[in-house]
Amino acid sequence: AGCQILDIGGQSTRPGAEEIDPDTESKRVLPIIRAIRQRFPKVAISIDTFWSVVADRAVRAGADIVNDITAGKKDPEMFETVKTLEVPYVLMHTRGNPSNMMSLATYRRDEALFSQVATELRENIHDAMESGIPRWDIIVDPGFGFAKDSGHNVELLKTLDLFKDELRDFPVLTGTSRKAFIGKILNDALPKDRDFGTAAAVTLCAALGSNIVRFHNPRVADAVSVTEEVLKNQKVVLAPLKGAPGSN
Repeated sequence: AGCQILDIGGQSTRPGAEEIDPDTESKRVLPIIRAIRQRFPKVAISIDTFWSVVADRAVRAGADIVNDITAGKKDPEMFETVKTLEVPYVLMHTRGNPSNMMSLATYRRDEALFSQVATELRENIHDAMESGIPRWDIIVDPGFGFAKDSGHNVELLKTLDLFKDELRDFPVLTGTSRKAFIGKILNDALPKDRDFGTAAAVTLCAALGSNIVRFHNPRVADAVSVTEEVLKNQKVVLAPLKGAPGSN
């Protein structure tokens, strides 16, 4: 199995991660993007950033997609930048920032979690479209590991098909790779030891309707290939992550 998208990020977004400035992030990611684009001219590249200036520099260096974990809430210039760049834009659900997001992992009990996540994302989608980003450029990400505890992540994974139905007009991207909830299920396994658990989670995401799945170990693509063969009519895009192992 091959991979269709390389997701490049220079900023850790695990809980408690220290935020870096746009220039430092640019120095980390731009040489990698240029090198990949030169060696693999046909591969799609995603830039994982919440800074508009980094997004702009990355796309001009060869990136094809902007992946923003804050859905435009961190940088007020992001929507305008993405509109000008005319590239696909991933809006992810989260609350707060990496330093405080886990303290905001509180959801109402009178409404399903997937519905609350979809409702909050729908507000972000509305703002993006009001800013001029066309509907067909928007991809949604329910944000596994972001402002969600382990129980929330398991619940969200179980109901991913219902989440997708809530936002049926938009492709769904999921990033469960090596997340802490997998480690908890596997008796506190370290991130590097979570690839088999990741394969199971990614397979479930694909089976429940995720259009794009993200992972660290390229061999996880084998699990998706088997899932695709069984489902036959569902094509899943494979997007390996380039960077430090995630643990949120």
